[in-house]
Amino acid sequence: MLRGKVGSLYRTRGPLSYCTIFVQVFLVPVIFFSALSAEASTVLNISNDRHSYDFPGHLEVFLDETGKFTIEKVSSPEMASSFKPIPGNLTGGFTDGAYWLRFTVQKTQGAPHEWWLEAGPPFLDRLDLYESIEEGPPYYRQRSAGAIMTKALREVDHNQFVFILDLPDDLPRTYYIRLQTTSSAYLNLTLWRPHEFIEAASIKSLLLGAFYGTMILICIVCPFYWFLTKDVYYLGFMAYVVALTFSFLNVNGYAYRFFLPYYPPIAPYFNGLVTFLAIVIFSFFFSRLLRINVYFPRLQKFFDVCGVLAIISIGFVFAGRYNLVAPKMQLLVVLQTLIMQVASIIIARRGYKPAWLLSIAFSITTAAFMMNVLRNLGLISHSFITNWVFQISALTYAVSILMAMAMKIRITEHEKSEAQQQALDIALKAEKELESKVEERTSELNAAKDAAEDAARVKSDFLAKMSHEIRTPLNAISGFTSLALQKKHDCMHREYLENINASSGLLLNLVNDILDFSKIEAGKLQIVSSDFRPRETLKRVVNVLSPLVSAKGLKLTRNVAEDVPEYLSGDPARLKQVLLNLISNAVKFTEHGDINICVRRISPDGISPVILEFSVSDTGIGISEEEMPALFEPFSQIGDALSRRYEGAGLGLAISRDIVKMMGGDIAVKSVEGEGSVFMFTAAFMPVAAKVAEKVALPDEACRALPVGGKILIVEDNKLNRQVAAGFLALAGIAADEAENGQEALNKLISSADTYDAVLMDISMPGMDGFETTKAIRAYERFKNIPIIAVTALALEGDREKCLKAGMDDYISKPLDESELYNVLSRWVKSSPLCAEAGQALSGTRESGGNIRAIALKIFVEDYGPAVEGIREKLKTGDMDGAIRAAHSLKGAALQIEAERLHRVAGALEAALKAGNVTDGLLDEASAALAEALETARRVIVCPRSESE
Repeated sequence: MLRGKVGSLYRTRGPLSYCTIFVQVFLVPVIFFSALSAEASTVLNISNDRHSYDFPGHLEVFLDETGKFTIEKVSSPEMASSFKPIPGNLTGGFTDGAYWLRFTVQKTQGAPHEWWLEAGPPFLDRLDLYESIEEGPPYYRQRSAGAIMTKALREVDHNQFVFILDLPDDLPRTYYIRLQTTSSAYLNLTLWRPHEFIEAASIKSLLLGAFYGTMILICIVCPFYWFLTKDVYYLGFMAYVVALTFSFLNVNGYAYRFFLPYYPPIAPYFNGLVTFLAIVIFSFFFSRLLRINVYFPRLQKFFDVCGVLAIISIGFVFAGRYNLVAPKMQLLVVLQTLIMQVASIIIARRGYKPAWLLSIAFSITTAAFMMNVLRNLGLISHSFITNWVFQISALTYAVSILMAMAMKIRITEHEKSEAQQQALDIALKAEKELESKVEERTSELNAAKDAAEDAARVKSDFLAKMSHEIRTPLNAISGFTSLALQKKHDCMHREYLENINASSGLLLNLVNDILDFSKIEAGKLQIVSSDFRPRETLKRVVNVLSPLVSAKGLKLTRNVAEDVPEYLSGDPARLKQVLLNLISNAVKFTEHGDINICVRRISPDGISPVILEFSVSDTGIGISEEEMPALFEPFSQIGDALSRRYEGAGLGLAISRDIVKMMGGDIAVKSVEGEGSVFMFTAAFMPVAAKVAEKVALPDEACRALPVGGKILIVEDNKLNRQVAAGFLALAGIAADEAENGQEALNKLISSADTYDAVLMDISMPGMDGFETTKAIRAYERFKNIPIIAVTALALEGDREKCLKAGMDDYISKPLDESELYNVLSRWVKSSPLCAEAGQALSGTRESGGNIRAIALKIFVEDYGPAVEGIREKLKTGDMDGAIRAAHSLKGAALQIEAERLHRVAGALEAALKAGNVTDGLLDEASAALAEALETARRVIVCPRSESE
């Protein structure tokens, strides 16, 4: 691929490509061999017909690698043969030693005696000029100059190093120059008449002023264009021009003349610092301006590495090792320039026009470098072009790049304009077609609306089904545990049952919290206003939590201000939920001390609404300042260690915050870690008129009636749940009849000679569900008034309304609560009233039907032994619906008897059946899990029980 790109470059038809190839391939060898073939003469003859003289061809050089030779040693006769003539100026490269140069000048009569010797470049560290004198010893007079020397040592106040020579008539005089520098050992010598030197220097200063002014103008223009275009390349180019300008200030001596002579220690580092900074910008800026990162991503990595190496090299400069890395970096810059030149032509041919300008800029730089080499070798004479080649090339270089960036902006604007025009055309076309497509768009919007509503319904159905799936086994666990606790047990087994009962309560709370959180997120949680007594609500909350408070040995106090109204209108259930969350948290996180609940009115008397402030303070563990911000976030708990120690999902406070906001208030907390916390919230309520308040019922003060001697029809597809409900009814002295589906229930109601006092109706059943069964029952005139009470795991907002709308009279959610069941029945069944206290006393004397767990396991063994084989048979006959119902039933039964593996595998089997991708392997796994569960159940059934059970 690379060979093809290089070949395309050499096939380019144009003068620029041929010139570039000629310079890079043929000119360098010519320069090299020309330098080898040149010869130098010995004496520079000075006459009156010239104003200046260059030294190429008149210099001899000797390298003192130790740097310790003295003028006496160097000028001794035995060292004469060590000096070798050089054809041009000294271009010695980098060395730790010292270069000695020797030249002889002879002035003819008539020429002036005073001449100025200009030595450069001015960034050389030190120059020592030794002039032979007739008196002696010593026979040589030493004069010194250099970048590390102070300005006061210079014989002429100029940016270049200038020595004043007094030449005798017709008498040759020999001079020695010792050069030692950390930079490249390049030395250019010119002999001037003083007046002509000053005149030439003045002209050069004017031209350099124009050059620097242009560069400064470019630096000023770049931020202006960046501000207008926000193109970061202008800032990168400005940085490069600044570094380039400082580099020329360095090369032309102005930096040393006006700044560095006052700080000589900085001089050895300045040249390398400016050079390497320019390389850094060159590597990172120009490569991206050329879009090498787009056209040649791998080559871009090379330039990035070069930039990193230049940054590292800056460290070598400050370590005094500039001469160690400078040659390598200069070769690297030459390589970068050549690669960029080739890449620019390839990229330009691919359509990126600014690359042509960048190619011209690189070619100009290469040509300037070659011309400077020719001049230093003495192959071409000094002229305006050769003396100003670098300044001219730098200025042309900068202008070319500035034009390239302007072209880049024009291209970008053109592309943007084309995109905008294309977008406008599309918009106009769409506008013309809009009228003809209004009906189609409206239809699509309606379809999208229907899809969104379907998605919302799917989410609601999912939550409803999840509620059903979780609450159904919870009903069995909680119900059987409550029934088992009615019997006498030894301490260990009673403790087990109480722990099970408490755990099921915690799980139910978690389910309720998750459902509440889902309702809040869906915007379906509503505040339902009714008249209530704040003091009575707080009393009920305290009564619920009193056993926990007593068990931990804590003191719970409540204080209600006198100005709190006796009756208010609001949502007592949600207020109770918030109070339960806050107080139960206080109990949970407090090991000793007290908990105080305060209620006060903060709105003025007679102002509506009534705003109450509730506060719950404790002496518990407290909360750190770091954990405070996340306290009310969902699923957030304080400290990982505490999360493991104290149970909870971290939803209570988040739900409480949202409920409080819906009640028109706010919630806050104050806490000191290790000392306790105070949770405060406000809520707005409407006042209740006195005559209305008198009619408010006090439900807990009345005696509830239980229908002793009645008969209830339980409609439930899950046998274990039917057993729980029947057990609760048996404790109250109520007979129960069972139906496992809607059709069976309808048949029993029609054929039964006895009259049922009520029907407990499950909602989710195969075949006829609870809603359809209720409608079928209400279709008979004699069943118009029979109480039908929904008992279901559905617990979403609106489910109660759905049940009532379907013709049901009341609603009980699973897990089935004993007291809630009795309260609901007492409202709808009027035969043989019995007070709740009597019912509770009666429940202590009646049997619940023996060991509930053993009964459940026996039912499981009898009913579900061939379950998997039955699923296989249904699949063979194509009865997919029957197979799904069987897998669903097996999953529920496994959960009831705590067969975790079977529950998991049966759930996977049900999902696979619904998706239509069930496999024999999954059926085999289900069969193995069922066999394991059956074996465990049989061992438990035959295990002897204690007498207390």
